[in-house]
Amino acid sequence: MIWIGFIISIIAFEWVMKRKMDQTLKVNESIAIWNGKIVLKKYHNKGIAFDRFSKYPKLIIGITSTFIIGLFAWFLVLLGTPKQLIKKFALSLLLGGAISNLLDRITKYYVMDYFSFSWKKIRHIVFNIADFCIFIGSILLFFLFLKKGKAD
Repeated sequence: MIWIGFIISIIAFEWVMKRKMDQTLKVNESIAIWNGKIVLKKYHNKGIAFDRFSKYPKLIIGITSTFIIGLFAWFLVLLGTPKQLIKKFALSLLLGGAISNLLDRITKYYVMDYFSFSWKKIRHIVFNIADFCIFIGSILLFFLFLKKGKAD
């Protein structure tokens, strides 16, 4: 049950952050913090990964929903197994992030992003906590599969 709680916590935290950004900033408005290195910028991402496929919101919802169902089925199988904590953690991150973004897509047809960086090579990338969770969860699973491949 701890893993389900973790997924719900990600979704709830992201909902609170998006609501706060909605109340604080207008679309494309930004506030620099931490000596200007981090930028809070409200952005409506109508596509996936840098606004790709923004003309196909229903397709994005369908693919994302299918992906989430598959991940959740895998997650449920893993819940019944002992150990595999890193895999359960990674799947929890992926599910929390993906469900949070899917809720935006279903209710608004866009995902609100609100973090950016003002560093030389990382400009114009705006993301949210859900995206970060998806990224970290994916990296963890990637390395777990690499490790498993070396052991075989």
